[in-house]
Amino acid sequence: PDRAARVKDARPQLIGVHAAIQVPGSTGELTTYVPRRIDNALRAELTAGMASGCFLLLVGGSSVGKTRTLYEAVLAVMPDWWLVQPANSEEIAAAAPTVRTVLWLDELQRYLGDESGLTASSLRTLIRAGVVVVGTLWPDEYETRTARRLDHGTDTHARDRELLKMAHRIDVADALSATETQDAHAAAEQDPRIRAALNSSDGGLVQVLAAGPEMVRRWEQTPDPYSHAILTFAIDARNLGVTSMLTKEVIAAAVPGYLSPAQRATAPADWLQRALDYATKPVHGASAALSPVPGECMGHTAGYMVADFLFQHARQVRRTSPIPTTSWESLVQHVNDLDDMYRLAHRAYERGLYGHAETAYQRIVDGRPWFATAAWRLSQMWDRQGRVDEAATLLRSFNDYDADQALAHIYNAHGRPDEAIQVLTPWLEDQETKRYAAWVIADVLAGQGRYEEAAEALPDGFFDCDEDPDRLFGSLRASLLAKLGRLDELRQRAKDEDDLAGEQVIQILVDQGKPEAAIDFLRELILSSPWGDTWAIDRHAQLLGAHGRADEVLDCEAPWEFSPSLEVEIELHAANGDFDQVDTLVDIERKRPDSLYSSLPRLLASLGQFDELYSRAHAGDNQSGTALAEALRRMEHSATTVAFLRVHGNGVLLELAELLGRRGYVSEGVAVLTQYAAAAAAPDTVDGNPSLTDFVARHGGLDKLRMQADAGDSQADSKLTGILLALRDVDGLRAESRAGTARSYLCMLKALEARGLNEESDRLRRFGFTTDG
Repeated sequence: PDRAARVKDARPQLIGVHAAIQVPGSTGELTTYVPRRIDNALRAELTAGMASGCFLLLVGGSSVGKTRTLYEAVLAVMPDWWLVQPANSEEIAAAAPTVRTVLWLDELQRYLGDESGLTASSLRTLIRAGVVVVGTLWPDEYETRTARRLDHGTDTHARDRELLKMAHRIDVADALSATETQDAHAAAEQDPRIRAALNSSDGGLVQVLAAGPEMVRRWEQTPDPYSHAILTFAIDARNLGVTSMLTKEVIAAAVPGYLSPAQRATAPADWLQRALDYATKPVHGASAALSPVPGECMGHTAGYMVADFLFQHARQVRRTSPIPTTSWESLVQHVNDLDDMYRLAHRAYERGLYGHAETAYQRIVDGRPWFATAAWRLSQMWDRQGRVDEAATLLRSFNDYDADQALAHIYNAHGRPDEAIQVLTPWLEDQETKRYAAWVIADVLAGQGRYEEAAEALPDGFFDCDEDPDRLFGSLRASLLAKLGRLDELRQRAKDEDDLAGEQVIQILVDQGKPEAAIDFLRELILSSPWGDTWAIDRHAQLLGAHGRADEVLDCEAPWEFSPSLEVEIELHAANGDFDQVDTLVDIERKRPDSLYSSLPRLLASLGQFDELYSRAHAGDNQSGTALAEALRRMEHSATTVAFLRVHGNGVLLELAELLGRRGYVSEGVAVLTQYAAAAAAPDTVDGNPSLTDFVARHGGLDKLRMQADAGDSQADSKLTGILLALRDVDGLRAESRAGTARSYLCMLKALEARGLNEESDRLRRFGFTTDG
C-alpha cells in the first residue's frame, strides 16, 4: 500500500506514541513496556481479526498509555503486516482495501465529524476485505459522539454514532492497577525513567513519563506574556476544531489579541522566535508543549501542534473564555485544511459569529464546490439576513435538484412563490425528480390558496400513484382533494385503505357537525375489510371516546372486530379515569418484545389528567412530575390548567418545583417556579432574583453541571442551557455561547425574547455577534 511500512519497521513516535522523559542513564526513545491488564483481551481480538478483519478501539484519557498499548499489541501479533496511517478521512476513502494491512487511526476524532468524515459504510468495506482497523479515542469524544440528543435538534453525530457502534471498545484505565504497579516496579530496576516516574508525585506513571504535568506548568508559569500567548492560542485553535499544524504565519497574526496594548508596544523584535523556542523545548527530554512539525527540507519546521495532555487540561480552563478577534481572523484566513475550516466555520456559527462563519464557509465553497453542507449553511445565513439573491446565486451554481428545492423554499418564505415555481419547473422534465418537483410546486400553490392550479400542476396519475414511502404525496393528495371538495374520491381512497384520505373524510364530517356520520363511515370501513382496518378501528374508538361513548368500545360485550389496539384502549381507560385498568394494560404492553409504549405520563398530560399526574409524582414517579410541569407550562392559559390551580392553589407549583428539584430535574423546577411567579403576580421571583437563584443553588444545579460540561459531558451541556434559559440568564448563556455549547446561542435568543427584548433577539438572530460581543 502507498505510504505503508511493516509494523515491525514503524517508528513508534511517528504513529503517535509519546516520547518518554529522559533521565541520566536512560537509553532509547521508549521505556521498557509495562504490561497492562487489557493486553491479553486486546491481543486475542487482534488474532481473531486477522482472519476476517475487525475494528478495535481503545478509549482512555490523554497520556494514559492507549497508543503505546495498542502499538505493542499490534507489534506482538502481526509484526509483518503492513501499517497504514492516513493523513485524513479522504485518504481512507481513496485507498483500495489491501490484505494483511493494519489501518492505524490514532486519535480517531481527526477522521470523524463532517461531511467528508469516515463513514460506517467505508469501514465495513475495509473490514470485509480483511483489514484490521485500530484506533484510539478520548472518553468525552466517545460519549459526545455516541449520545443521542435529548431534544429535537439536528443530530450532528448520527454518522459517527453508527460507525462507533461497529467498534469493539476496550477501555484503558487512567491509573495502573496493583498488579501493573508491581510490574512497573520490576521494570524500574532496569529502566531509570520508570523509577523516576514512580517516585514523582505529579501524576500517574504514564502521564509523568510523557511529561504531562510539567507541560501544564510551562503554560501556566511562562517567563513572558508572549510564550503564554502562543500556547494559549494553540489550545484555542485546537478547541475550535483545527487539528492540522499551525504555521508561524498563523501564530504571529493571532497572538496580538492575547496581549495588552503595553505588551504589544514593548515586544522585543525577536519575541515570536523566543516564545517558540520556549514552547517547543522538550520537557525532561520527552514531549514539548508545542511540537514542531518537520517540513520537506532538513532543518525546516513547517508548523506546530499542541500536546494532547496540555490541550485536554487547558480546554476545560478556557471553555468559556473569549477568543480574540485576531485568532478567528488568522484561522479563517490562513488555515488551508478544508476539514479544519469546516469545523472552524461550524464553531463560529454555533457562537453566533456569523461574520467569521461566512468567511470560513465561503472559503470551503470556493475550495470544494461540491461540499453541499457548507453551501447550505451559508445560504441559510444569507436567507436569515434577507440576502436572498446571494443565496440564489450560490444554490443555483450546484445545478442540483436538492439545492434548487432549498432555493424554492427560500423564495416562497420571502413571498416570491412565482420564482420558487420557476426554479423547479425545469426539473419536471427529469424522470427521477419530476414527481418531487411537482409536489413542491403544488405545495407552494396550495399555500397561496390556489388549489385548482395546485391540482393541475401535478402530473397525470399523481392521485392514483401508491409509491410514496415518505407519505409526502399521499398527504398532499388528501389535502388537495379535501380543499377541492372531492369527497367521493376521498371516500373511495379510504375504502382502498388510504388512511390519510380517511382522516380527511373524518375531519370534514366532524367540522360539518356530523360526528355520527363520521363514526358510521368508520364502521363501514371496518366491516368492509376482511381482516379489519387497524387505522379505522383505532380511529373509531378514539372518536367514540371523544364524544363520551368510550364504553361502547370497552364493554366486554362489544363485537371483537371493533376492539382497538392496546395503546388506544389504554388511552380510553385513562380518559375515563380508570387508572387501575390503565396500569394493568400498561404492564401488559411493556412486556411485549416489540412494545412501542413508553410514556403513560405524556398520555395523561395530553388528556388533561393533571390530578392523576400530581398523585403519581408524589408517589415517586419522576416522569409524571416532569410531564405535569411541562403540561402546566405549555397549557398555561387552558381551562384544564386554570381548574387544576383553582382546586390546589398556586402553592402547588412551589411544591411541584421542590419535588422536581430534589429529584434532579432542576431546569423543569425553574420553569415551574417562573410560572408560579406569573400566576401569583410575584415578579421578585423571576429574572434571576433570589427565589430562583436560591432554588438552583439549593439543588446543586449550575456548579455541578458546569463541572460536568467542563469535562466534556454533552448531556450536562444540554441541561445547563435549559436551566439558564429558565432563569432567563442572558449573560450565562452568552458565556456558554462563547464556549460553543450546543443550542446555547439559540437559548440566549429565547431568553432575550422572554425578557421582552424582541428587537435585540431578532437582530442577533439575523446578524449574530461581533467577536467582542
